[in-house]
This record gives sequence, structure tokens and C-alpha cells, in this order.
Amino acid sequence: MKRLGTRSHVATHSSDKLVQDVKEHIRQVDKKREKEKPDYCPRRKIDVTPVPHSEHDGGIDVSPWDVMMLLSRATVLSSQGASQALSQHWNSLKYLSAFRENPHGHLELSAEGRSREFFRKSVQAQELGTAFGLATVLNIARRRHPGYRFTIAQADLALEAGWTLRGGKSEYRLETRDRPDYFLVGLHDRKPMRFIAVRCKGEHTGSGTRLNQFARATEEVYTVATGPKNAPEPAPSLMTATALDGKSGIEVHILDPEGDGVLVHPSTVELNRPVEQQNFYGEIPVPQDDGKTCTRPGFHLPPEYYPWFSRVLVRSAAASLLAFAGDRSSAKGLLTERQGARIGDDFLRPGASVHRDTGITLADLRLVGTDHVFRFHGERVEVFSALPEELYETLRDQDLENWETARITALRRWRSQRRHIRDGWSGLIVMDDDGAVLGIRKMGEGRPLDD
Repeated sequence: MKRLGTRSHVATHSSDKLVQDVKEHIRQVDKKREKEKPDYCPRRKIDVTPVPHSEHDGGIDVSPWDVMMLLSRATVLSSQGASQALSQHWNSLKYLSAFRENPHGHLELSAEGRSREFFRKSVQAQELGTAFGLATVLNIARRRHPGYRFTIAQADLALEAGWTLRGGKSEYRLETRDRPDYFLVGLHDRKPMRFIAVRCKGEHTGSGTRLNQFARATEEVYTVATGPKNAPEPAPSLMTATALDGKSGIEVHILDPEGDGVLVHPSTVELNRPVEQQNFYGEIPVPQDDGKTCTRPGFHLPPEYYPWFSRVLVRSAAASLLAFAGDRSSAKGLLTERQGARIGDDFLRPGASVHRDTGITLADLRLVGTDHVFRFHGERVEVFSALPEELYETLRDQDLENWETARITALRRWRSQRRHIRDGWSGLIVMDDDGAVLGIRKMGEGRPLDD
């Protein structure tokens, strides 16, 4: 437990040389594609820049439990329907012994984490690339935009409110196939909402794979544009490639394509109003020099739909929080019909999914959520994912205009009673900036969960 909660350093890198290497790799890739297909038209952002050192400081300090919690939060609604929800919800637990701190204080994969017996390298690279990438870009976004709170919305989930991404009836699925992984949603009491498109990758094999990943990412983040039809602009974005076998341990490489992502002031958005499902075409207008307009594949948000997309982002993020606490039914209520198809109805059948069916009072903070019991190195272990009850009820009742108030109240109570909460739990338990709680302990220790 102590090792899981100990923070270690993860190096971050962003430089002019990385930019030059990626641009040269893109030129070579495009040259090859043009030779194979003469009418090939590049679908990518070329203008990428390094992230200023002041925004990432050359590294972040994280614990293995921080990483596992972020992976759980990010992927809780990634399964197609609820039949996979149970395994997806606790998927990150397979990384319990996958990390260690090296003699230089840097986080790296342990012997078990490197073992092919326990992990498929491609899956591990994808999942840990997501977790370390999100930890890095969240840190950058907060430094870049002081006073904003950033939360996570899965891009597939959010975009499905306006575009058909799956199924045989999707006429434009080829045009919407490329897209970011996540949106960072920036909220501020007195300033317009922001969003940042994010693409996170991971690799074991070195710089060649990394350059391929960045080249591909420039195409995927370029598929989201804002602004009027006669002058659409790329959305802001961040791209990461995590080297799981870096020189110093685990290392995250970052690039910053330019773009603007200011939406609308929160006071002008009726967050409690349900989102109307749209049926947009998967295309972005491209004005030509002769005054005509052609299109490129992607997702275009004209200004008149900024309030709509603001609601989509906030409600998608809130749905993920409810699902993390085990309440997939209430999560589905925040989504459109097409989005809700990702959750399905299997959660109505006992044993088919996770359920918000337990809770615990630590100090005087009531937490409600779901639990899981398993064996780890011969010990029976209990893990608990939850939300503070008042925050949970606010989201369950779709009172999103009071989400921030409930979140701040929960964080203040947690921070003022952190020691007593940990004593009552008698294991490792943490709360993130969104108010989500994840705890782990040996069975039979601490205050018991409700039956």
C-alpha cells in the first residue's frame, strides 16, 4: 500500500528538435502517400510547436495509484455496452505491481510490468500511454490557464451527441473515423469555457514508433474545428507519446499544435437542460482562393452550436463520474440516445455490471459507490470507487449548475479531515480534483463498507 501511494518522478520532454523530427517524418510520410496516390490531400496539422518548459517543468510527480485512478476515470465508459462494464471498471487493477521507483527517484516498469506473461505490450502501451499522457496534459492545461478547473470527457462519447460514429447506418463513418482520444474541459466562474483536444499514445520500441505516433496524431486532432463556416479554425490540442522504456524510466514526450478553443461563458449555458441529439455531416468547410468551398473530413462546430457543445462536454464528463461511482443508470440519463447506447441496458441485470450499491462514512464525510474484492499475492483485497454523497446526488439529479459548488464543498471537507479519513479507511484512499475517490485495503481492516 505504501509503495502504491508513493509519488515518483516522470520526465517530460518537448523541444524544437522533436518538432523538427516530427515535421520531417510527416513530410516523408506524405511524400510516400502522394507517390502511391497522386490525388492524396494531407489531413493534418503541420504547425506544431514545443510546449514551453515553464508549462511542464521537465516532469510530473505521480504515484502508481494516481496513474491507475486516472486510467479508471478515463476508460470507465469506453466499453461498447454494459456487458464489458464489470471488467472495464476494474481494468486498471492489473497494474498494481507493474511499477517501481528506480535509484534516481524516477518511476519505471517493474519486472512484472515488463513481463510478457502478464501483459500484452501493445495493450499496455495504449493504456499507460493514456494515463501518463492525461496526467501530463492536465498539468499543462492548469498552468497555461490559471483559475480554470479541467476535467476529462471522452471524445468518442462527446462527439456521438452530434455525429454517428458507429453502426451500419453511419454514412459518414469514414469521414469521422479519425478523431482525438479526449477533450479537456476547462471551467471558470468568470471566463468562457475552454476545451482542448488530446491524443495520447504509448510505446516500448523507441523514437521511430514515437514519430509515427505523432504524425498520426496530427491527423486525428486536426479533425475538430471551430468558428464560422467561411473561416473555421483548428481546435487547440495537445499530443503525447509515452516511452515506457525511456532512458530515465517512464518518459512523456509532448507537442502542441496551435488552435483556439474558447466556447461560451458558463452563465449563458443552461447546463441543466438536456442535450438535443444532432445529426451533423462529418465534414469541415475549407474556403478556397477562388471563393468556393470544399470540405475535409472531421467535426465542425460553428459558433451557434457552442452552447450546445458546452452542455455536451459537461454532461459527458458528469456521466463518466457517475459511472465511476457505479451508477450507470443515472449516467445514461445525462446522455443522448446515441451516447447512451454505449452504456446499454445490461446494468439492469444483477451480476452483469457494476452498481452503486454500497457506501461508508469516514470522519463525517459520506461516500457512496461500488466495490470489488479479489486476491492479490495471496491476500484478500477490497477496492472502492466512489463520490461524496452530496456530489453524487447533485450529479444524479442532473443539477449541473450546482456541480462546482458541490465539488468544492467535498474537496474542502476531504482536505480538512484527510488524516481521519485515512485512519478510518486503514489503507490507501485518494480523492482527485473532480471529487472522485478510489481506495484499496486488505479485507477486514478499517471501518466496513455498508452491506
